[in-house]
Amino acid sequence: MRKIILIFTCAIICICCGNSISQTDNIVKFDNIVEQSFSELPKSVLMDINFIPICTDSMDYVFTTPNKVIVNGEKIYVNDFMSRKLFVYSYDGIPISVLYKTGRGAGEYLQITDFDVASNGDIWIVDGQADKVMRYSSDGDFVSDCNLPFQADYIKCLDNDLLMFSVAEWETGKYKDSHLVVTDENLNIKNELVAKTEGRDPNFRFVPCAGLQSENGKLYFHKPISDNVYCIDIDNYSIGKYYFDFGSRKVPEQVRTNIEPYLDDFQQYTTLSTSVYVDDDIIAGGLIDNMQMLSFIIDRNDNIKYIQDEPFSCLMFLGISNGNMIYMYKPGSSDFPPYMPDAVKEHIKNAGYVVVVWPLEKIRKSLKS
Repeated sequence: MRKIILIFTCAIICICCGNSISQTDNIVKFDNIVEQSFSELPKSVLMDINFIPICTDSMDYVFTTPNKVIVNGEKIYVNDFMSRKLFVYSYDGIPISVLYKTGRGAGEYLQITDFDVASNGDIWIVDGQADKVMRYSSDGDFVSDCNLPFQADYIKCLDNDLLMFSVAEWETGKYKDSHLVVTDENLNIKNELVAKTEGRDPNFRFVPCAGLQSENGKLYFHKPISDNVYCIDIDNYSIGKYYFDFGSRKVPEQVRTNIEPYLDDFQQYTTLSTSVYVDDDIIAGGLIDNMQMLSFIIDRNDNIKYIQDEPFSCLMFLGISNGNMIYMYKPGSSDFPPYMPDAVKEHIKNAGYVVVVWPLEKIRKSLKS
């Protein structure tokens, strides 16, 4: 039975359900970067945060374990892993619709393992339990489904009616040695990318994790419990690789390939989690450090890493979406970051979730000024 590492809370919870370095790697020596806190980010960076309270007045729109958020135009999509629902909200946080079609019949799924939204608004879902891909219209109407020719755990809609999948660690067939597979919409194989060169325990999956995300013609691929991040040019599939060196705190190879006996040892380790984004100016992502999930932002020009601290303790980094860093602010905090509106604070105090949209371009400009 596969197990899931849930990191919705600040601590690591387990429930049932060696990085190799080449001469072409870009190495990020994490310990050599000057450390500051989120609270020490420049004022102009903190003032550019957009807080969007999510309205859950109706029980039909209540979620508890949001593991992926996509901001696409005027819509916000939230996948709730445990409820197996995909919620759609306006950019103001007002409910629009909910996709909830569980079962084994036509147009039904067993689990939303991952999802993406195509440029035409269609919703594509990977059902990792049924090994199928489901396609729904922007209104949530069933369009088609197709059996996967391999085990997949993440999906990304590309241009030219192509799809990219992350091959799951439990794949044992023809594509077990590749991280990524490109197909057409009928799942005919077009390309295989990124050979698997490191061990990873196939019995564990970390949630949340963006897996595949894109920005400015680049696609970023990362899955825990790896410290490698792959940057792929969407036009020609050229691949760059970033290795995050955590020195003496890196997770040993025997732990990466067999996690369960070593869960208590994670207080000794630091590793990448949830999602990682890299460009020439900024690195943003999540860490598991001393069994705590922490978000970070690295200013590459000034060699400063900003680590999540107490006023931001309920922020969960969920990845990049359409030019923005996306976080979810979880309920329960009584300590709030600066410049958060009073109405948003009250929403959080009343057990409400808040989607946090942080524009990348504004962060770049503020850090350079």
